[in-house]
Amino acid sequence: MTVHFIGAGPGAADLITLRAQRLLAACPVCLYAGSLVPDKVLAHCPPGARLVDTADLTLGEIVAELVAADAAGLDVARLCSGDPAVFSAVGCAACHVPALQTGPNVNPVFHRKSVALFSDLLLHDIGTGDGIRQEAASPLEFRTPALWGLRLRRPLLHDGTAATIEDAISHHGGEAAQARARTQALAPEQRNALLAFLKSL
Repeated sequence: MTVHFIGAGPGAADLITLRAQRLLAACPVCLYAGSLVPDKVLAHCPPGARLVDTADLTLGEIVAELVAADAAGLDVARLCSGDPAVFSAVGCAACHVPALQTGPNVNPVFHRKSVALFSDLLLHDIGTGDGIRQEAASPLEFRTPALWGLRLRRPLLHDGTAATIEDAISHHGGEAAQARARTQALAPEQRNALLAFLKSL
């Protein structure tokens, strides 16, 4: 089973990519971000597909849907509002890696599975350190948090100083300073697409 993260684009069904259309048509399960995704985009899903509106689901309920799809051997389209391409283009995906693969495991549930964490699980200095050395982390470093489930979490950052996604982005410095600068330089429609994508995770 594979989970495909697909951007719904700016909202018009005829503006999603050909690859997105192909993946939607091939996946028997589609998780989508409620009213943020137009019905005309969902029309690309195959007849009889299981369409799951995740707007009011908890992270645990979303995971349960993925586990059920995996047990049935079904690929899943995770249809996100906005555009994940902007997320990668500004450099967010350098640390918030969209998916990692598990290693070999005797249990087939965990054997070489793609996990959409949006994290590299590594230590980085993004300029928000608290000055406390913890294990291998220097006083300026923190482990990249997973963004999966971001729409359900507030406040943000390790110390809770960011009330919104925009606040969290503006606090990024150090290794993330260039990604922050590229994000701040986005045209309004690109910035909106990025924020819509992040709010759909």
